[in-house]
Amino acid sequence: MQSYKAQGIILKRSNLGEADRIVTVFSQEFGKIKFVAKGSRRINSKLAGSIEPFYFTSFIISKGKSLDILTSASIKDIPIKDEKNLKLIKTASFFSELVDKMWPERVPNTEIYTLLEEVFASLGKGEDDEIVRLYFESKFYQISGYFPETFVCVRCGHRSEENLHFSPSAGGIVDSGCCAVYGDSRNISTDAAKLWRYASNNSLAEFLNVKIPKDIKRELTNISNCYLTYVTQREFNSDKI
Repeated sequence: MQSYKAQGIILKRSNLGEADRIVTVFSQEFGKIKFVAKGSRRINSKLAGSIEPFYFTSFIISKGKSLDILTSASIKDIPIKDEKNLKLIKTASFFSELVDKMWPERVPNTEIYTLLEEVFASLGKGEDDEIVRLYFESKFYQISGYFPETFVCVRCGHRSEENLHFSPSAGGIVDSGCCAVYGDSRNISTDAAKLWRYASNNSLAEFLNVKIPKDIKRELTNISNCYLTYVTQREFNSDKI
């Protein structure tokens, strides 16, 4: 039986039958992949301890007829060790769920893999999870082609520094003369628009060094969540944690 190696982060797992699990991984080599971990729900399973959510693990996988089959696994890193921190787990679950919902299978992307490494390591170090989430969303939108226009009005192309609005359906900034066209437009400050753009164009380390006022962080979080709802058109299980 043909087999192959992969290394990646475990996005999720689900039960299959009485003893097996289906594991979803974002791998460095192949992008998002799924495989069966046979017997992994049994107490004496050698695989069980290596396929926990958010673990970075190396795998040897055998080709299967419908789903490939995991034959061995070894842990490379466990970035989040505080499993009782529900806020941390909720943020980590969101990262995994967004990639799982929005990224197609078997489409490798080095930037996505590096982004996941970056944000999970940051969460493990105790960085502000709200800031890390804002950064993650911004970068994911940029890489996947969903990042909104935050520089000029998407309708007329006019660049303005005052009376800005944001419309999820329009895909970005609209000025005061165009906002009435879009029923979902809402106010956005110049600082919030600049911060969003900065997050998408810079590293996490640089973004973490920015001193962000609480009101701007709250504003951008609300707008980003609004945009996420429009783009994905889906409910997130991580919101229920």
